[in-house]
Amino acid sequence: MNTKRNRLWLALRLRDLPLSALTATIAEDEPVAVAEQRRVLFCNQASSALGAARGMDLGTAQLLSGCRILPRDRKKEDSALRQLRDQ
Repeated sequence: MNTKRNRLWLALRLRDLPLSALTATIAEDEPVAVAEQRRVLFCNQASSALGAARGMDLGTAQLLSGCRILPRDRKKEDSALRQLRDQ
């Protein structure tokens, strides 16, 4: 008898994790961008529609979209991943 447990792996790409980990209380239509090292890491649909884009410097993103800039929080991202894992 084989006592080895079979493991099942699943790969997910959570592109908006930096944003979703921070924006639980932000209205969906509010333009928001997550920044790291003075660049836009991710922006929501509202800010994208107004001209903000990933990789853009923060000043340009704010001028184009008027978006609120949130700093990336890796601890909150890790917490969100743990919550997904444990469900």
